Amino acid sequence: SVHKQTMDEHVIRFSSYNCRGFNEVKASYIIRLLQLCEFLFIQEHWLADSQLHSLNNLCNTHISHGSSGFNKDIILSGRPYGGCAILWRADIKAQVFFIETNNNRICGIRVHYDTKKMLLINVYMPYESDAAAADEFSSVLADVIAIIDLYDDHCFVLGGDFNVDFAKHITHSGLLRDICEVNNMRVATLHSNSNIDFTYNFDLSRFSFIDHFIVPENVYASFIDSCSVSHDSEKLSDHDPI
Repeated sequence: SVHKQTMDEHVIRFSSYNCRGFNEVKASYIIRLLQLCEFLFIQEHWLADSQLHSLNNLCNTHISHGSSGFNKDIILSGRPYGGCAILWRADIKAQVFFIETNNNRICGIRVHYDTKKMLLINVYMPYESDAAAADEFSSVLADVIAIIDLYDDHCFVLGGDFNVDFAKHITHSGLLRDICEVNNMRVATLHSNSNIDFTYNFDLSRFSFIDHFIVPENVYASFIDSCSVSHDSEKLSDHDPI
């Protein structure tokens, strides 16, 4: 989770979790995570557009906005992998507006408090494999920056499964570093107040730190209280929630 301390000294808690599918068992775990944060970003829910309503039916205390992992104009065959969503408390003292991103790897909302505006963007980025994946990675980043530029009077929090481990000098990590540097963005999960060791494991034999939150430079410098990861045996995914 990432704690972001706002100007009025209130703490807002953000969490991100790649759940690798959504079912009744995972729903109960997600409900537990919702009690620990104000905003939860989830990736890979594997829900079709017609099933996204099930995220609103998790519990009566929370609302969601999500995107499916496949295009509407493609005839669905098998499971629609991917997808992302943002969930938040229904009693939040703010107005929430959905953002139409036209990109099934991005989900976004605007949150308007009395004195501040936040832009929350959740991403599920492609895995590094070939030149086509790098092109898609760059394209998704370009769409994210376009949204941030469009709402430049909002304080943004960008989070999700980036499929990027900054300790590994590979193509996608370089692309993301460059985008952050050009746009004065910093990786909150690499903050000195972060104690995250890894967020993903493959058969408990290979470990990676690929889930992140990214914030503006001024937020990084002054308002990050802590970042942590939960290596919970009940998480039911190969990713750990941050």
